[in-house]
Amino acid sequence: MASLGQKLAEARNRKGISIREASDTTKIRGDYLTKFENDDFDVNLPPVYLRGFLSNYASYLDLDPEGILADFDGQQPAEKRRRPKGFGTITVENTEGESQSGEATTPPPQTKGVPSFPWISVCITLGSLLAVTILVVIVVRSFWSNDDEPDPNSQTSGSVVEPGVEKVAPGAAVGENKVHQLKLIATGPIRKVFIRLDGQATQIFNELKPGDVHVFEFKEFFKGGATVRENLEVEIDGKEDGSQDTGLTTFYWPAKKE
Repeated sequence: MASLGQKLAEARNRKGISIREASDTTKIRGDYLTKFENDDFDVNLPPVYLRGFLSNYASYLDLDPEGILADFDGQQPAEKRRRPKGFGTITVENTEGESQSGEATTPPPQTKGVPSFPWISVCITLGSLLAVTILVVIVVRSFWSNDDEPDPNSQTSGSVVEPGVEKVAPGAAVGENKVHQLKLIATGPIRKVFIRLDGQATQIFNELKPGDVHVFEFKEFFKGGATVRENLEVEIDGKEDGSQDTGLTTFYWPAKKE
């Protein structure tokens, strides 16, 4: 009498298909199918999945799923037969009228747990995005408030240069009217950059790419922030600020009067 594995192998050979073709169609790993055909069912799977794979593979090979599962139960030790028997009817397709009544009375203890996994991943992803958004809003509101900014003598609008284009600041004046140059250079991708010059309205730049350059002019001070600080190079009057900050953080510069 042919073993369970021999029945599977002979049925596959009659259909003239390879293990790989069977795996692509049934979505069952090829190494599992090879073990099944060699009567090796030690595949480190829960009984419900193992029986489900055997049932689906049997149906694909035009064999009787119930008969294949019965052969499988017969090969198992006595202590392992009782528990998986109820599970097998959960995954067997309704190919015969007799099997429908048995499935209707068998409780599905594990079918409700499987769909919950995608929801857990979705909740974790949405929670992470919400946390990042809240953090950005808190940082922007706290650092762009007027309470901690110097009171400038005068306000000068900064000039913004399109990404990848540099502009040389005009010659500096003498004394309190000296104009400073601020240059922001993206060395990597940055989601958002904020800049506020001499108490003017905050300017926001989105989705900076490596090589993008923005040049501004200011007189007294500026405050800025970036979601990825390590990817932003800040130059003041041609000198780098030398910051070692990383992640979502802010930067500022109170100009010294000459």
